[in-house]
Amino acid sequence: MKEKVKREGRQLEYKELLSDYRSVCKTIVAFSNDIGGEILVGVRDADRSLVGLSEERIEQYLEDIPKAAFDAITPYCVPELTTQWIGDKCLIRIRVHPGERKPYLIKSEGTPKGVYVRIGAHSRRATPELYEDLLRQGARRRWDEEATDIGVSELDQTLLRTYYNGPPDSSSLQADHVIALTQPSAQVKVTHAGVVFFHPRPSDVLPQCELLYSEFGGEAPTDPVRTIDVSAPLPVTVNRVVELLKSHLIEKEEVTGVVRRQSQWAIPERAVREVLLNALIHRMYAIASAVKVALFPDRLEVFSPGNFPGPIDLEHLGNGVSYARNPRLRHLARKAGLVEKRGLGFRLILDSCLENRNRRPVFVEGGDYVKVTLFRGREEATDGLPEDAEALQPYRDRNHPIKTGEAREILGVSINTARSRLKDLVRLGYLQPRGKGRATTYHWT
Repeated sequence: MKEKVKREGRQLEYKELLSDYRSVCKTIVAFSNDIGGEILVGVRDADRSLVGLSEERIEQYLEDIPKAAFDAITPYCVPELTTQWIGDKCLIRIRVHPGERKPYLIKSEGTPKGVYVRIGAHSRRATPELYEDLLRQGARRRWDEEATDIGVSELDQTLLRTYYNGPPDSSSLQADHVIALTQPSAQVKVTHAGVVFFHPRPSDVLPQCELLYSEFGGEAPTDPVRTIDVSAPLPVTVNRVVELLKSHLIEKEEVTGVVRRQSQWAIPERAVREVLLNALIHRMYAIASAVKVALFPDRLEVFSPGNFPGPIDLEHLGNGVSYARNPRLRHLARKAGLVEKRGLGFRLILDSCLENRNRRPVFVEGGDYVKVTLFRGREEATDGLPEDAEALQPYRDRNHPIKTGEAREILGVSINTARSRLKDLVRLGYLQPRGKGRATTYHWT
């Protein structure tokens, strides 16, 4: 059986052989304009089989690829070339770091035609919107701190007074990047962040600032039962969508006092709010597309335009790693108490679903979008145990400690995912770790 490697993706591409260097240079440009990546030469793209390279080809590629990149790409970026043995096959690994002087392009194709970006597992010419965003990145500017042509009087004054506990002064608004001085006229104008967070109808100023909410009667996304366009300040948008979902997701509601009610949600409300906030705060606003929320009988899907703003390990979500595409929006949301501390949002989503015994949420990074799926149905588990604890029940019955390798085999997942699942059970109080590193064992509490 031929040895294979993992699938291509946003940060990984395979080449079997290089008949010329144009294709590899385009990929280097795309990686430089994105979050970096690796090209492995000596892997058959069609079936991911390792074919390896001869010593003569290795020597040729090590000498020719840096020259080809220097001649073809501007600004010049320096890929790192190394050899790597996998089994008895020798490959060339081309490591490309995210560029500091974006946009990078193929000289012979010119601007903007020669500018390539990474869309999923493919390198594609940048759209005008993505090209503009690369120019912004190269100039060290953020989309959410750029000024519009509207004044503070056009914002929702009630929302502003609530946020600032009274009428805000110019210094507070400027410190929070709600307003900015335009150049060269030095006029005070509202920023993109100010529009998204405080404008009564932000899509009137920025058409992409809307949310499309749809309800479907079946499992397929065809013929929605109801569709609503929402254009409101970011905090209001989240509350409005949660209200739309309530009648569908609240399974039981009890009155515990004169006015206090306790609701049991089919999908945890905390997880729903966090996913909506992430979609609205961290989306790529350079893409002229709406955030989409789709409610099905068995699940809730939230689509956010743009990839993750940085390299995210989907098997280790919730490890505290955080990237800010729109830091001014995130600052406003955190100051309002809407979001968790940096890097803890994924953890909140995972833990709340686990506690509610929902299936583990699914996070997918597509070509130019991120989709989060929250599942409605609860996993049946003996004695109310989460799904993973139920699978490990034989060890619990014998009060037998669990090793990560054993959990991997029982759960049918990778070693990293098994380690993450065991840590989930530790957080929920089912297990207690003992030892360090590879010697760690997990004991039932």
